[in-house]
Amino acid sequence: MAKWEDETSGYGEDAVVKSSRIRFGYFRLSVHRHIHFPRIIWFASSPYLLECRELASRDLNEAKVQAKAILQCILQDAVDEMAKPSNQ
Repeated sequence: MAKWEDETSGYGEDAVVKSSRIRFGYFRLSVHRHIHFPRIIWFASSPYLLECRELASRDLNEAKVQAKAILQCILQDAVDEMAKPSNQ
């Protein structure tokens, strides 16, 4: 089962999670902060699929769940599109 890997800034009690990443097969998903936005806002990114989308949740664990759901919808939409008959 895939596990989230947190990247922190600071040490000990001062350590703060600045991003968290997970890999599902070939797909990578990151929940992270953005330098130009307040630190309470989380974003989701996945190479080629999802570029820095603001998440509604301000809690990291809830943001991870939301990011996974967004990625799942994107991938399901792609699968549904491939299942449609093509115009050759």
